[in-house]
Amino acid sequence: MPRLRVVVAGYFVRCPMGGYAWQVLHYLRGFRDAGHDVFFYEGTEYDENAYDPLLNETTRAYERNVPAVERFLRAHGFRDDWAFRDVATGRAWGGGAERLDRVLARADVLVNLGGVSSFDAELRRGKRTLYLDLDPVWTQLAVDRNPKYLSFLRDHDEFFTLGEALAGPGSPVPSGGITWKATRPPVATDLWRDAPPPAANAAFTTIGKFHDEHRDLVLGGRTLSWSKRPEWLKLADLPRRTPGARFLLATGPDDDARRVMEAGGWEFVAPLYVSSELERYRTFIRDSAGELTVAKDMNIHVASGWFSDRAVCYLAAGRPVIDQDTGFGRFVPTGEGLFAFRTADEAVAAIEACLADPARHRRRAAELAAEHFEAARVCAALIAG
Repeated sequence: MPRLRVVVAGYFVRCPMGGYAWQVLHYLRGFRDAGHDVFFYEGTEYDENAYDPLLNETTRAYERNVPAVERFLRAHGFRDDWAFRDVATGRAWGGGAERLDRVLARADVLVNLGGVSSFDAELRRGKRTLYLDLDPVWTQLAVDRNPKYLSFLRDHDEFFTLGEALAGPGSPVPSGGITWKATRPPVATDLWRDAPPPAANAAFTTIGKFHDEHRDLVLGGRTLSWSKRPEWLKLADLPRRTPGARFLLATGPDDDARRVMEAGGWEFVAPLYVSSELERYRTFIRDSAGELTVAKDMNIHVASGWFSDRAVCYLAAGRPVIDQDTGFGRFVPTGEGLFAFRTADEAVAAIEACLADPARHRRRAAELAAEHFEAARVCAALIAG
């Protein structure tokens, strides 16, 4: 494979939070480690707000968020290889701002993470343009029902999804006429692997949104929920059933759900505290005993094979992952270091297994990250198509 000039377009300055930061970094590291020149680009759409985590408000003063992004990317070797542009004003920030137009013009490959950027026909000419679906099932159903969304996707040449079961002719959801290929969330394992063993009272944790009802969709007459709230409530009494373990969620439930969960023994920490400081996100994961989390109903119901970019960070840190079953066990080994559960009883059994031999499951978690999610291997496969 020749050395290519790859531009990764993603979402970071508009929301400089831990999950977005590490997701972007792992793709940048993956393409670089695979032997390519890589540049991160982010451009606003017109009249688009950004989120300022320091003030907890939305703003169009994008420059507020630039310093945090700049510090993070510089610390990880990308000081001059990124730029953010406000399309409405043409103003750009970042170590590569002055050469942004040259970088975009000379690129061989454009990689669009989650479709948060758009490239006009002139910019796309002579380049491979890859679309990476980071929200499987929702994306396929939206494409199938929204001609404008389908038109936007048709501006790309190749299409990849984190829902591995949605690739190919056997997909359980409509494809919208798109030929989807399977990919996985990458992780640069060297950024996570040296975590010491967790403290004796370390909790099983996770980070994420508890509830969002605005992205529900219907398939075959059944409403598929994008929210995790119903799935969490199914596990409300889990801590009572596993007295040897603690459970700490960096998520924000509504008052009713919080009362139910706390009565069952769950603990909470503000997700903004964990994610607004980008390195704190990594520390939170590395200080955990492992991850215990649920999935969205839409991925569970169709067994999409989705696996999260957050879970691979836990694995790379040598922290076992206990995740609600979305069918990912068809593609990655489970039962040691990684568990898929369908019922609360199965979740309890997985927790007890991790408590019985934590060193074994930590070791296997790290092996799984290196064997199946190493960033260089994932990104090399994207380039290979």
